[in-house]
Amino acid sequence: MIYVSGIHIRYYSIPDAIEDINGGSSNVNEGNPVSKVQLAAEYTLDPKEACNRFKVVIQDVANPVIDNYAGDQGSFRYILPFCNPADATKITEVRLLRSTQAVEVPPSGYTGMTTNLNHGRKGGFLYLIWESVVMENNLQSQYISGYSVLYGVRASQEPRNAVTTLDDNGDDINQDFGGKHVWIVPQYTGKIEDAKTGFVSVVQSTINPQYENLGSGSGGDYRYLLGMLDLGTKYRIKNIRLLRSSSKVTSPPNGYDGITDDINKGRTGTYLYLTWTAVYAPVFTFVSEIQVRYGHVPSQEPLGTATVLGNGSDDVNFGFGSE
Repeated sequence: MIYVSGIHIRYYSIPDAIEDINGGSSNVNEGNPVSKVQLAAEYTLDPKEACNRFKVVIQDVANPVIDNYAGDQGSFRYILPFCNPADATKITEVRLLRSTQAVEVPPSGYTGMTTNLNHGRKGGFLYLIWESVVMENNLQSQYISGYSVLYGVRASQEPRNAVTTLDDNGDDINQDFGGKHVWIVPQYTGKIEDAKTGFVSVVQSTINPQYENLGSGSGGDYRYLLGMLDLGTKYRIKNIRLLRSSSKVTSPPNGYDGITDDINKGRTGTYLYLTWTAVYAPVFTFVSEIQVRYGHVPSQEPLGTATVLGNGSDDVNFGFGSE
């Protein structure tokens, strides 16, 4: 199967331009007094390189490392790919959708869409839409081992493998609070013993240099996510997402197994949580040492004592007096 791994911006006519599903112009800038721009899909045979979704970012400053589809006037406009290898959803085809009115959901036969590429300018409404498949056996041996924090000064710097929100309503941890743009990127492992079993959100007034501050530049408290490793549980985390909500959430959303406390605790605006899915992946534990415990009566035998085969006493000094 062939998957979409990215989008290229072309400032000239190309034979393989992404087409409008209704037969309209493939020029993204149609109806606007700027240079002609067409989009071309990049493909791959490797599902690990496949994109899961695309996002439109419109901003007032240029990002020199990304091609601007707006041409040479007005705001800078970018299409960002998100390609998380652990996400089972893989895009297989992309198209344009032109409309005289706003569109809220993808048309029949399509599974996803961006926001309006023409937001704030003439030319009607324009969307990038896509078809996708869900891979049932996607990276079965991969688990979440942690995360890294990436900072940016503009929205278009969001990394293509950033952890995204469930409702596509803002992946930036610092959204609406000023400071730096802050994104988290999952880290993976094939070793069950290194996989995380949960995460905890910590908000405190003092800095902890061992962790990256998720509230960098916004003032106020320091905000951290701590990965937990509980060898007593048989479940390991496979996928993490963000959940942004206008109201408090106390339990994981449908299809998810765990959730942190509010990352935005103590500041106004939306509530923000890290949520995750987990799979059964028991870890074998091994004896690393033996400890000696003393007692005066048999009832003081501690829990977890090494027992004898059969029904004899577990007391090493049994029959010899002493403790």
